[in-house]
Amino acid sequence: MKAKDLPTGLKLEVDRSTGLGNLYFEDKPRIEGMGFFLNYAVHSLGHGREEVEFKGMEEREGDDPLGPYLEVACVYQLPYMIGETPSVRQVFKVYKDRPLVSTWLENTCRKPVFPSYGDTGGLSIKEFPGFRAGLFSSLTTETGAFAEHRLVRDLREFTEWGVFLLTGYEDEAVACIVPVNLWGQRTRIRAGRDGIRVSASGFDGTKVYNRIPGCVMGFGRDPYKVVEEAFMALGALDPEVKLRREKGYPEIFEYLGWCSWNAFGKNVKREDIISSAEMARKRNIPVKFFLVDDGWMASKGKRLSSFSPDEDKFEGGFEELARKLKGEYGIRYLGIWHTLQGYWDGIDPESELYDRYEDSIFEGTDGRYIPSPVGMRGFKFYFDWYRNLRRWGVDFVKVDDQSDLKSITLNKVPIEEAMGNLLYSVHAAASLELKGIINCMGMATECAYRWSGPSVSRISHDYAPGDEDKAKRQIIDLVYNALWFSQLAYPDYDMFQSHDPCALAHAISRAISGGPIYLTDNLEKSDTDLIKRLCLEDGRILRPDEPALPTRDCLFRDPYREPFPLKAFTKVGSIGLVMAVNVNREGVEEEVEVGPEDAHLDPGKEYAVYQYLEGKLEKVRGDGAVRRRLGELECELFIVSPVEEGFALIGLVDKFIAPKGVVSVERKADGIALRLEEEGTLLAYLEAEDVEVSVDGEGCERTEKIAGPNTYTFEDRKLVISAGGREVELRVR
Repeated sequence: MKAKDLPTGLKLEVDRSTGLGNLYFEDKPRIEGMGFFLNYAVHSLGHGREEVEFKGMEEREGDDPLGPYLEVACVYQLPYMIGETPSVRQVFKVYKDRPLVSTWLENTCRKPVFPSYGDTGGLSIKEFPGFRAGLFSSLTTETGAFAEHRLVRDLREFTEWGVFLLTGYEDEAVACIVPVNLWGQRTRIRAGRDGIRVSASGFDGTKVYNRIPGCVMGFGRDPYKVVEEAFMALGALDPEVKLRREKGYPEIFEYLGWCSWNAFGKNVKREDIISSAEMARKRNIPVKFFLVDDGWMASKGKRLSSFSPDEDKFEGGFEELARKLKGEYGIRYLGIWHTLQGYWDGIDPESELYDRYEDSIFEGTDGRYIPSPVGMRGFKFYFDWYRNLRRWGVDFVKVDDQSDLKSITLNKVPIEEAMGNLLYSVHAAASLELKGIINCMGMATECAYRWSGPSVSRISHDYAPGDEDKAKRQIIDLVYNALWFSQLAYPDYDMFQSHDPCALAHAISRAISGGPIYLTDNLEKSDTDLIKRLCLEDGRILRPDEPALPTRDCLFRDPYREPFPLKAFTKVGSIGLVMAVNVNREGVEEEVEVGPEDAHLDPGKEYAVYQYLEGKLEKVRGDGAVRRRLGELECELFIVSPVEEGFALIGLVDKFIAPKGVVSVERKADGIALRLEEEGTLLAYLEAEDVEVSVDGEGCERTEKIAGPNTYTFEDRKLVISAGGREVELRVR
């Protein structure tokens, strides 16, 4: 059977004798041998086993928010087992107007026949014909706290668990697989000698799972569009999934922040926070939010015993701390850290806190006590906690250890249901009482799919001060994880120290991230010049329009093991920004090539390309490029601006995201008027014989070198203005 030819070029073919499915895109086989597997507690079933009988196919048409689709179900009869003879339907939902397929299983089991710990069932895939390489996000712990980038050349030799796969084919087509978490079960991708499996697990053997989630598969030529549409299809299948664009960005994280963790660790106390605020003020570091990390809690061991902080470390509590920070030091927002469970090992059952909220607390299978994941029972715990925090002057929370729930709810609540209930409770309570959340240790998709409010989330392992190799691997993971994770949340690249030997690479990667930027400095050591390139004088960070993503030529390369620089791009309006960094593990020198196409700019135009650190300005065609050599962990930020009527804006080059430092550009009959965010150094490319410059209505002096405010240089089409005001006018001759 073949689905009728669709305008998307996608076809589903099903073998009438076995029920195995194949997917074609642009008349080429892309995925072959799609079948199913089920794991009874006492037996494993699936294709290739004689006891599974293919009975035929069923078809129906329908519509959802993404448009019309054809739904094809392959029906199987299973053998008599555990008192019943169930049937299975493997469903493929093929969109007519988009090259997308969703798949899942349905069965008629009436008893809890699936294992407590392991796979319920899922989709099996035998081959990816024409496969060239795969970009795989691998979970690094059993719980799935963080994902790491893997380049896969041979899927059969790769056995890690993951949550996203982008495959590249020999003809430059791409496909992606996005797991679906539904009906109490979470889903993972795993490759092996028999092909790929998309495996669902509920971790509650007492439940009947009549529907088993699978995945969304997307196809196309543009990998960024393929990923975006696959997540749109995920949202159509599971309306509880809210994509980043639906949720907004918290106002708090428009400002530069500071976190206590790498400065003070678990020994943090009130005096450390106050002295850090004092040092920030003294050194004119415009930090506007403070985050008190692990170490503040009143606890017994690793169990939370009170909403209030440890009185020995925080005399006067958060209320006094917030009053002092906001009243004396100009810190606008105060945040505190906690885990989803309360603290690492939950809540102290011998505490007054437990007694007060016993009805909202759940006893886990592993002996931990946590806010209840049954329905909305845990909501009151978080709501009262956050209400107290708000009354004390706390504005936001960082919620850590989100993926660590499986061993707590084992055989009591299905994992996807439990995670959804807890995270909905957290986000609902925060939306009512606080101004924002940083999600952390939640790259397992059962977490990320259930963030209902404005979402910022860590997308890598912890920052490691002074460690060059970990800096390389973290920046790699950050950039590649953003390809898919930025569909769900604004990426948090984690805190960093401006006085780290690797600080420049950390700073530029965070500048282009599109997410929050916060320090964990010993502030007396801070590199204030570096910090001021990240934000304005009032502490507002200069964020690009979208999270940075890996460039097309990097998608199926391994910049850690190959002599190939890592590149990531984003935009500010029509201006592209491309970061390049040498993250090779051997530290070999590399050559980077960057052009307008790296930033997805119109190849039919001409562009001015500015190398921010090198200070070099060049003009290139839309299909052209500039080159630069990079040493170990050396980086460069390329600003690629379209040349229109002989002018290209680079921006306020005191800042990394220079174009964002310019509020407006207006062309006039005799020149150009620009409005800046603040005073600073403005740079532009200008094709003219001469130019006169004025700032705030006063003429500027042209000099050979910048000689102070309201002077400018103009040579080889490079115009540099030291603007002592915000209103700049150019009169071109």
